[in-house]
Amino acid sequence: MTERTLQPVVMRPQQPKRLTTVNVEMDDKCFLFPQGKALSHIVFSWLQDRIRIAAAFHYNHARSDGHVADLEVEEAVELTRYLVDAFYQSRTQTVLSDRVKATVIHHPNGFQLVFEQEGETREIYCGQASPVRLARGLSQLLDANIPTAAN
Repeated sequence: MTERTLQPVVMRPQQPKRLTTVNVEMDDKCFLFPQGKALSHIVFSWLQDRIRIAAAFHYNHARSDGHVADLEVEEAVELTRYLVDAFYQSRTQTVLSDRVKATVIHHPNGFQLVFEQEGETREIYCGQASPVRLARGLSQLLDANIPTAAN
């Protein structure tokens, strides 16, 4: 019988997997303009130093571009706050930077999100609960990629 020696195994902690995309399902009252198409999802994608907001359409026979805006991390954090603010306070909120202007407008039947960037304007019309849904998706993506220290 041969004698075997046990070799220690060094376990290294695994790096947490980064979340790169969050799909937020929208209700049947959501539309993107100027395309004039009904939305099924808003997609938040983590790109190295910014967050891309894109729309997924229920139908897209014309192959319209779903790009809505690209936000820097600070702008996305601010937008998350203002989406929640607009919902709870029922008033218009604006995120303004050198690159992008994002406005959340409260209407009696829902919300209008206006993104102005590089001379183009994109508008998302959505139902009453959509800003909270969008804020949750955006905060999930931010939390997974730039976690803050616990209190």
